[in-house]
Amino acid sequence: MQIKFWGVRGSIPTPGPDTVVYGGNTTCIEVRAGDTNIILDCGTGIRELGNHYSRLGKAVKVHIFLSHSHWDHIQGFPFFMPIYRYGNEIHIYGPAHPDRTIRDLLTLQMDGAYFPARYFELAAKIHHHDLREESVDIEDVTVHSRFMNHPIYTLGYRIHHEGKVLVYTSDNEPYSAFLYDHLKDFGDAIPASEMEEFLAQCNRRLVDFVSDADVVIADAMYRTEEYPRYRGWGHSSAEHAMELAIKAKAKKLVIWHHDPNRTDADLEAMVRDTQAIAWSRGSKLEVVAAKEKETLEI
Repeated sequence: MQIKFWGVRGSIPTPGPDTVVYGGNTTCIEVRAGDTNIILDCGTGIRELGNHYSRLGKAVKVHIFLSHSHWDHIQGFPFFMPIYRYGNEIHIYGPAHPDRTIRDLLTLQMDGAYFPARYFELAAKIHHHDLREESVDIEDVTVHSRFMNHPIYTLGYRIHHEGKVLVYTSDNEPYSAFLYDHLKDFGDAIPASEMEEFLAQCNRRLVDFVSDADVVIADAMYRTEEYPRYRGWGHSSAEHAMELAIKAKAKKLVIWHHDPNRTDADLEAMVRDTQAIAWSRGSKLEVVAAKEKETLEI
């Protein structure tokens, strides 16, 4: 399995001299597993990936797995050139919403009030797949989906191919007492002990989802000291991501979804500090930061 990062930034693109090493495009990851091409999210990084496919000069078949519909995860889709070419086949998977399909969400951002090309004008053959927690088989690749802890419906993905495992948590925050704080209006309807056990079970489910991954690409938007100011926003700190990877016995952690204010120097320091904490706990976990155009082999 080959993993290539085309966009690594969260929230908003950040071009400039302080982000040239790690990159400033928003989220997009390409996964090549045998003859299967998978794309994880459609931030601005997908534009260059689409240009790469166009230069190949042949029909393209890709499977796009959207984690959720926040802007930084879909804003590059209208600039993905293969959707405008006849003969291309695009499968799009994403979390089902109670009132809107994944097609509805993508159509909305290409409404004429926001973008000159309409969704119904796209030339490629596009298939839509609304997901919950389930498994998808694509030739010899299996993709498992699991809901994450984020303010809207969000899926993480576990990809299996020839004995190798990649886990992509997307935007995710550890389940914590913060949720219980918001349920206090229900009085004694939910005893504290029961809520604590429920939240612990939710965190254990995530550890199980990540278990024994060769590579886990995990949300690490914040440093530990920053996180308290953003509790409930649906993101993790680098130390949260490290703790998850260690508990799950993952081999390599790629911290990802970089804060738009995080410079290259900041990211280098974050990796050094997180790696040092992991080693201090006796873990052999390898910690790196996602870097645009970098390729990982597993």
